[in-house]
Amino acid sequence: RDTPFCAAAFKVNPMFGPSSEVLLRMGAISGDVIVKNGEAWRLFSGMWLHGGVLHCLMNVVALLGIGCQLERAHGTLRVGAIYMLSGIFGSIASAMFAPHVLSVGASGAIFGLIGAIVGDILMNWDLREKPCRALLWVCFVSAVQLLVGTMPLIDNFAHFFGFVMGFVSSITFLDRLNKGARCWHTCSRRCFRTLAAAIVFFAFVVGLALLYGIGGVDANELCQACQEISCKEFPWGCTDNGGHCWWTCDQMQNAPAASCGGEAVWPRGANTTQGYVDLTCPPRAGGNASKVRVEPVDLTHWGTDFLGELCKDHCASR
Repeated sequence: RDTPFCAAAFKVNPMFGPSSEVLLRMGAISGDVIVKNGEAWRLFSGMWLHGGVLHCLMNVVALLGIGCQLERAHGTLRVGAIYMLSGIFGSIASAMFAPHVLSVGASGAIFGLIGAIVGDILMNWDLREKPCRALLWVCFVSAVQLLVGTMPLIDNFAHFFGFVMGFVSSITFLDRLNKGARCWHTCSRRCFRTLAAAIVFFAFVVGLALLYGIGGVDANELCQACQEISCKEFPWGCTDNGGHCWWTCDQMQNAPAASCGGEAVWPRGANTTQGYVDLTCPPRAGGNASKVRVEPVDLTHWGTDFLGELCKDHCASR
């Protein structure tokens, strides 16, 4: 009751929210932790967390502008199903394309609603007074969310794949509000719904297979440059050497390295680059931080990046 509101430093989390260690303990998405520790529940829990106050407010505005409109037209259950499918599929995409990146947020589910409203506009184009205006509003919200997605703790994989899942799911769940009475109208709607449902099922099967490496296929082999879109320094193209960046993505590139510490130790009196490192690994959900000693280690290039690699290799599996 007497604990004041506390947020991480702006350079660590520019959205006025908690540190990555807190988010990890609360259920943030991390592909390494999900696969190696068997914590598949993170695919669900991560979509209910937010990176901070700014992130939460942006999502609330988007939901008020999009979710209410869909809900009035098609009902809570239909829209809720699209929201859940898009959010979970976005989490799968985040975990398989950026397994070392910590991410949170309902942005994948919200982008699913954006995709659904695109499907709704296309299915009911003749029933809208200004369909072009509606599409422009959708494009504006998408652009804002994509910009927010370049910040740390949020990734654009969930945005893109959530949007695609929302669009395909809308064909399955949403109705043509002015249904044609002819038989071929009914048959075509049912065919499209069946096809869309099959695509949704197939997408989840393929996504989970890539996440868990079934068949030895890595998602990043399919898109080697995709890591670069998950987080961007701002202003874009800046370097942190001169302290000109508002924020950097170094701490987000190697989760759980963002909340991992370590101390390098060289043998006393030994004229060598060999030594050992005592790591402090971040706690798992509901647990405590753990100590890991890594030896022998070539400490020639000891530094933050080297520590991050050690944390990624030796902490994620614990």
